Amino acid sequence: MKFRKSTARATLSLATALSLLLAAGSTSAMADVGLLGKPMPSADAEQSSTDQAPSAAAWDGVTPQQPVFTNGEAQPVYNGHPLVKDEVWIPVPGVDTDRDGKDDQIRATVYRPKDTDLGAA
Repeated sequence: MKFRKSTARATLSLATALSLLLAAGSTSAMADVGLLGKPMPSADAEQSSTDQAPSAAAWDGVTPQQPVFTNGEAQPVYNGHPLVKDEVWIPVPGVDTDRDGKDDQIRATVYRPKDTDLGAA
């Protein structure tokens, strides 16, 4: 007797994974912050070059870093380290590959900056 191999494949966007992670609960609002903690441009707000975070060159570990000032204001520096690893389970409606009567789930791993533990700044 031959068994047909059945596989379920689902595409999960990063936005979906983050919304599920936030629904599960550790942060209150991160809608305006991207994966690396940098502010995301909003659709209704006009962005000028002074509104965006400065692009920083890689630090060699020896030369002291200098703060970046634009129009007399210090610009935020977003640290991408250390990262926090979160795993979430996402239900796949209508897919039951193991035929146990329950919808299957897929596991997604989300990496985010530790700076986002308390939500958006």
